[in-house]
Amino acid sequence: SRPNRLDLIPAAANVPPQAIASSGTSIMAKANTIQIKMISSADTGYYYVTKKNPRTQTEKMEMRKYDPVVRKHVTFKEGRIK
Repeated sequence: SRPNRLDLIPAAANVPPQAIASSGTSIMAKANTIQIKMISSADTGYYYVTKKNPRTQTEKMEMRKYDPVVRKHVTFKEGRIK
């Protein structure tokens, strides 16, 4: 027979039964980060995908990174992921 899920948790963990969801999934918070596309300003079509926290970084990101198409460091600006 299959053991009860409450039997699998050690007694020293002190986890209240409400913390264990009845459907078998754990209760988790929503992620703070979103994925953004960093588009090359050299108009080569090359882009990086990265994450940012929109609560702490409200303005659009801009950074210098390497563009292998033009083989230089150029400015990459934040764009939308479709």
